[in-house]
Amino acid sequence: MESTIHKLIDSGELFNLFTNPGSVKVSFFSQSLFPIYLIRDHEKRVIVKVIDNQELAEVESYSLNYLFQKKVRVPELFHLLKYQNQSYLFMEYIDTDRIQKKDLIETLIVLYQNKNSKFGFERNNYIGTLSQTNAYFEKFSEFFWTQRLYPLVSKAISNGLLDTDHLLKLEEIHFRCAENWGLDSHSPVLVHGDLWSGNVLGSKKGVYLIDPSLSYSIPEQDFAMSELFGGFPAGWIEEIAPLIGLESGYRERRDFWQIYPMLVHVNIFGRSYISGFQNRIMKY
Repeated sequence: MESTIHKLIDSGELFNLFTNPGSVKVSFFSQSLFPIYLIRDHEKRVIVKVIDNQELAEVESYSLNYLFQKKVRVPELFHLLKYQNQSYLFMEYIDTDRIQKKDLIETLIVLYQNKNSKFGFERNNYIGTLSQTNAYFEKFSEFFWTQRLYPLVSKAISNGLLDTDHLLKLEEIHFRCAENWGLDSHSPVLVHGDLWSGNVLGSKKGVYLIDPSLSYSIPEQDFAMSELFGGFPAGWIEEIAPLIGLESGYRERRDFWQIYPMLVHVNIFGRSYISGFQNRIMKY
């Protein structure tokens, strides 16, 4: 892979991203869902993410640019290149540091200041490797059921991981809770959609968001996702909630919001996450 990245740099398609391509060094950096490489010369460092799904790469590029235009702190995207059935996202290198609470809150406030008249998003996207359809809805309950919960519970049923009883139970819970908590009365705001610690980069310049799964929804969706696996500063949710006008009672609703990420994990990783999904729906 390093040699292929060198070819892309030498081809001139990166539009003078490096002033002296001959001095560039490429090395493996990290592995998440996709491999990431570090490119460096004596002047700068650049990250390249190699994605074997062209649509997913295009969506990630679009989403990062969308956030960048909204003044949300994300790594700057330099280029998206396609070569031999692979897509290469060339992005700003972030010199990471510990996540500071004030920086996290500052970045999320900018994110949540973006409002919309309807729930949903303007194009389909992904969470992890799972596709998400998007359309606009007047009511949160309709958006979240038709575009999030129903597709994934149906997928899990098709794969033999869940059954129709889970579908019926989840449908009843979703609409009952949405009504009891007045979720349809919320104003739609832009949410990250996959806010776990691996998608938040701390730095001395502030907090950067990566791998967004965007929609106009309710920020508690992000809060609950962030608490599934830990890694965030203690107390940040309690501090930011009043700053963005959210009602009290999030702790009562947290497990409801965690149903969707648990469905994501059931569909990606299999049976080991079924109990987590079942435990949450049984609470309501």
